[in-house]
Amino acid sequence: MADPGAMIPGGDRMFRSICAAAKDAILLMDDHGRIRLCNPAAEEIFGYSASELLGEELHILLGPEKYHDAYRAAFPRFRETGEDPVVGKTLRLEARRKDGTIFPMELSVSSVRLEGKWHGLGLVRDVTEHERLVAELHQARQDLERRVDERTRALREANARLEAQVAERRLAERALRQSEATLASVFRAAPIGIALVKNRILGWTNEMFCRMLGYEPGELRGQSARVLYADGEEYERVGRVHYPQGEREGTASFETRWKTKQGEVRDIFLSAALIEPGDLSAGIVSTALDITERKQAEEALRRSEASYRALIRNAVYGIYRSNRAGRFLEVNPALVSMLGYESAEELLKADLARDIYERPEDRAALIESIRGRETLTGLEVRWKKRDGTPITLRLSGRALRNEEGVTEGWEMIAEDVTERQALESQLRQAQKLEGIGRLAGGIAHDFNNLLTAINGYAEMLLKATPEDDPRHRMAREIHRAGRRAASLTGQLLAFSRRQVLEPRALDLNEVVEDMEEMLRRLIGEDIRLRCVLEPGLGRIRADRGQVEQVILNLVLNARDAMPGGGDLTLATGSREIPDPAAAGVPRIEPGSYARLEVRDTGTGMDEKTLEHLFEPFFTTKGPDRGTGLGLSTVYGIVRQSGGGIRVRSRPGRGTTFTVYLPLAGEPAAAPPPSRSPAEAGAADATVLVVEDEEAVRELAQEILAGEGYTVLTAGSAEEAYRICERHRGPIHALLSDVILPGPSGPEIADELRRRIPGLAVLFMSGYTGDAIVRKGVREPETSLLAKPFAADELVTRIREVLAASSTAGA
Repeated sequence: MADPGAMIPGGDRMFRSICAAAKDAILLMDDHGRIRLCNPAAEEIFGYSASELLGEELHILLGPEKYHDAYRAAFPRFRETGEDPVVGKTLRLEARRKDGTIFPMELSVSSVRLEGKWHGLGLVRDVTEHERLVAELHQARQDLERRVDERTRALREANARLEAQVAERRLAERALRQSEATLASVFRAAPIGIALVKNRILGWTNEMFCRMLGYEPGELRGQSARVLYADGEEYERVGRVHYPQGEREGTASFETRWKTKQGEVRDIFLSAALIEPGDLSAGIVSTALDITERKQAEEALRRSEASYRALIRNAVYGIYRSNRAGRFLEVNPALVSMLGYESAEELLKADLARDIYERPEDRAALIESIRGRETLTGLEVRWKKRDGTPITLRLSGRALRNEEGVTEGWEMIAEDVTERQALESQLRQAQKLEGIGRLAGGIAHDFNNLLTAINGYAEMLLKATPEDDPRHRMAREIHRAGRRAASLTGQLLAFSRRQVLEPRALDLNEVVEDMEEMLRRLIGEDIRLRCVLEPGLGRIRADRGQVEQVILNLVLNARDAMPGGGDLTLATGSREIPDPAAAGVPRIEPGSYARLEVRDTGTGMDEKTLEHLFEPFFTTKGPDRGTGLGLSTVYGIVRQSGGGIRVRSRPGRGTTFTVYLPLAGEPAAAPPPSRSPAEAGAADATVLVVEDEEAVRELAQEILAGEGYTVLTAGSAEEAYRICERHRGPIHALLSDVILPGPSGPEIADELRRRIPGLAVLFMSGYTGDAIVRKGVREPETSLLAKPFAADELVTRIREVLAASSTAGA
């Protein structure tokens, strides 16, 4: 199996064990539709090795071409939103193995957001054997019913023939007394073979007797009865056993085996009666009925029943029959194993309500709820194993009714869905967390629009009022509060992972210092925070938002480990790691690393907990307190940044997380130098501002107009297009929000660039999330101004894009 830890956040030993032990195929598809993870079951089911599957597109495993078309049509939407018609559903489809064979599968698909991108997680179950078993069971039942019907008809026909034989025999006796001619006529018309035998020598026989054995009429007269028998031993047995019986009782009926003239052995039901009671020498009248077909039907029925029982015995699902009294009548080995019993005999002694159902009253409630229903499909119940462990089963089957239609019991197939429900619950929790993240990002977006107007007008008010004016102090406080609010929205976006990932050279000490005040507010007054930063620490190359998220998650985790308060230390440093395995951080490259330590004096963890620490959904916190995704996210970010993480902990002795991030060997990225309006002088350009938020639009107009720009404003794409058509002079630059009602900012820019060659473009947005990426803003040549922005920043960025456009035009 491919190493999950190398492909997804949080992969580790338990994750690999789960994947390796799963009987169903587990496939993880990235945002390009390529397979990033497969377990051994996937290799076995599809016939590919892991190396062959990894990196391939998922549709190579689909069967008919219509699935490929549907997959290609739906994938762009899934890649953007994580939504798809099949997400959250279980489907029956046709899959294709490596050798080209098509087989049925049960597919459950869910969307998972990893590393800021949508991934598809698929669970595939090969239901070939299941469908075959169901079909064979259905066919076996049909065959059984048909053969029972055939056997019943044959028995009825045999009884009818026997009754006719008896009637004919009595008629023959009467006819013999009346007339030999009448007797001969009746014998000729009889539907069964009739013969007169004396001293085991055949005398007169009717046509049916001869035809049944392939002889011509009269051909058997005078021959020994031995010619009729399959072998001499059977001939002797009949003479030894049944002749004395006929002599004693006057009649004898028994089964024997005869052979035809052509040598074919037939099963015969033979009835013999003495012509003169008590006098064997007077002769015997024998009637012979060919029961070969009936015997074959009985044997086929027996084989069918044996096959049916073998099918039940070898089924992978639990199968049982129970009565109304709450007892198992029959159970298969799969059910015995599923419930943890030693043997079928032990399980048959169990009481369903008391020993099998998790709560005894559930069985009575279930019986009441299905009253009058003939069949059940997919009914979920809670049972318990022999050791008391609760499990969830899905029952399907039918009621067993007597001739009066009264339910006497049930015949059921039971599927253990406990593990599947647990996985579905984990998926719902992850989706809930993603929903919270989207909500947080949306709130931050709207709040950034408000802060743009608040901070902008506060800044303008500061410039317009003397410092000794009381209103100047008020404006300064408004501006200061607005800047703090902007910092908070930035943290909110970082938490919700809605920021565009922009790896750059970072000063790790600076990141810790900038977060220190916020972290103190988060951990509370009962926890003492201490930051020990190594001076002159080299730069790392990473996304600042991701690094902040790592620090935030580790600090929150430490806080939760110290419910009664304690000491929390953040320390930085550098380290050369020539041998990562010896340093306790395998799977990283040898080299120079920046070190970040988060130490707490909390409850600590034992070895068993440490083994599963970074697994998704694993948490040691109580119900409704932890999602189990925090540390797995930390692990994924660190690995994505080329680093590693080490944990040391003991129960009652606290925990230390040590994060190693590669040193970049380059100076921290510095913002481009800005020029004040006075330095730059008056502008001589026309700027079109497109912004649906009126306050932001008016603020941008005032700032740019105050710098000497000619400013045109629009609230939508349609209005912007009309302005371009009516404006007589040139338009030099476009300042547009990214996300607008109707066409987006990038779409407006594309249209206006077609109309105005050389148009300079500056985008602005308060929501730097993956929605912006979908709008096409993160191209290298694209300029983006994040809201809220300062007036000088807006003016500087407008000058930059105008200068860049002028240079490109030259």
